Amino acid sequence: MAKRLSKKFSMNPDWRGHPPFTEETRHELLQYVTSWRPSELVQKTYGRKPIRFLIFGPSGHGKSSFISSIKSCLDGEIGQGAVVGAGMAQVSRQYNEHPLIYKGEDLPFVLCDSRGLHEEGGGAAIDGIRMVITGQFQQGEIMPTQREMLIDPAMPFKATDLPLGIIFVVDATKSENLRTKHSFALYLEKIIDFLNDNEIPRCVVMTHTDAVVSSDLKTTFSNKSLETAVDSSGKLFRVPKNNVYPVKCYTEETGTKKKVDILLLCALKGVLIAARHRAEFIARSNTRSQIRDHGFQPLGGRASDI
Repeated sequence: MAKRLSKKFSMNPDWRGHPPFTEETRHELLQYVTSWRPSELVQKTYGRKPIRFLIFGPSGHGKSSFISSIKSCLDGEIGQGAVVGAGMAQVSRQYNEHPLIYKGEDLPFVLCDSRGLHEEGGGAAIDGIRMVITGQFQQGEIMPTQREMLIDPAMPFKATDLPLGIIFVVDATKSENLRTKHSFALYLEKIIDFLNDNEIPRCVVMTHTDAVVSSDLKTTFSNKSLETAVDSSGKLFRVPKNNVYPVKCYTEETGTKKKVDILLLCALKGVLIAARHRAEFIARSNTRSQIRDHGFQPLGGRASDI
């Protein structure tokens, strides 16, 4: 008895409450995500077009892998894996909207991929990011890099042009290193200030969790090294700790797994909850004729000088 008790109390306590890693949990989360619908008031305000969630993050940190993993989770089987970039390789150069399908029906929201936020100057230009956020880019358009000039006039936009959420994707093994890069911090600050000015909710999806917890996903919320990475990412992207969602992407598996799905669905559920609150606020503001035109003035120079 004493030996069992000492073993019990030597275990790390969970640093975040979480649902159990059971099949019932997976089913409940999947039901929430796939049955999520905007209210009638929101649909009237936004129209019938899918609600956008934009995904940003440094190249090679798992943006495309996260999207393909969500698709695999909904399909119940592993589909075509994402092409992975590393270093200066810019695999995702275009703005692409990825519809999500469950049992043959489109869900009412899309995940939007874009050029990476590269900490070494080759990533998406600040003006390009603002244009994506305000709905100025179309499917398949190539986004300019920081080194490329953008000469666009100030473009007006409405609150309903904005996405209902931003998902920053960051590698759990690289988040602390990103915080030490002053140029990236300044670059990111301009993006976050724009999001704050327009009250767009955001969260962080932390990929490669398995690399920190030694593939034992049951210890995700008790692993102290991962907690440190979560704290670091929260500070970097200026979000509360509970808005940082550790996940594992499907990169090596040949079939879906319960614990992987639960982490992915927990992240997506968090995004949808925040989106519902934001959408209702905008819709109610619209009924009071409070939605107004905004505008931003492109920086008019090379974003690498920012």
